[in-house]
Amino acid sequence: MKEVIPTNVKNLIEYKLYKKLSDNAWNILYSLNDENKTLLGMPFIKSIDAVGSNISKGFYQVNNERKVDYYIDSKVALSEAMDHWLELMLKRNAISRITYSALKEIEKPLKTKLKSRVATVIKEN
Repeated sequence: MKEVIPTNVKNLIEYKLYKKLSDNAWNILYSLNDENKTLLGMPFIKSIDAVGSNISKGFYQVNNERKVDYYIDSKVALSEAMDHWLELMLKRNAISRITYSALKEIEKPLKTKLKSRVATVIKEN
């Protein structure tokens, strides 16, 4: 069966995963005290938001090289958010192990889909 190509970024699986991750990230931000919001939460949210904005920019690009660049930027932002900021929040006891694990479970398929998206676009070139 041939894959249906989405006509809107909101229909991409990776964008749907990003939205789920973003909703959880915002819930974390609201749960932090003022100091942790400023030091950890806001940079975390900026990284998470960059994931979605780069997926969207990549989706609507006509030039495949630019698409790849945006999708790679999305992967980099995801790594910054999850491997740096989320890890710091856990280490500094700003979030629970359960919250951490829940976000890491969303990250796994999102990373896989972004990697696949990059490979697909490169193959189209």
